[in-house]
Amino acid sequence: MDAKSKMAILIAKTGVFFANCDGEYDESERDFITRYVHELEKQENISEELKQTIEQAISRTYTYDEIAIETKELLAVFNDAEQQAILKKLQEFISAVIHADNILHPNEAALFEKWKQDFMSN
Repeated sequence: MDAKSKMAILIAKTGVFFANCDGEYDESERDFITRYVHELEKQENISEELKQTIEQAISRTYTYDEIAIETKELLAVFNDAEQQAILKKLQEFISAVIHADNILHPNEAALFEKWKQDFMSN
């Protein structure tokens, strides 16, 4: 699987993780993730197989460790500048997901801070 495909899947999984980390996968969060993925599909002209993989990714939950490991694996194939661009995009996406329901749960805030410490402070 190519890096763009892995990035699309990681975005979906990361969104689902942060949408669920407050214990409630709000409809507005689900809608935001679905719209984002559909826009990504339009822009990237992705395969039917990848669309199905993304749909499967959206339908389950993830742990922080799973997201962190996949993020590190994806970043490993890029140079420093590309890594920073990917992390910035992920950071913006996570922020949008956790604010989609207009409620910032303490668990969302804490896990987002952990993610930023793990990935943005390098």
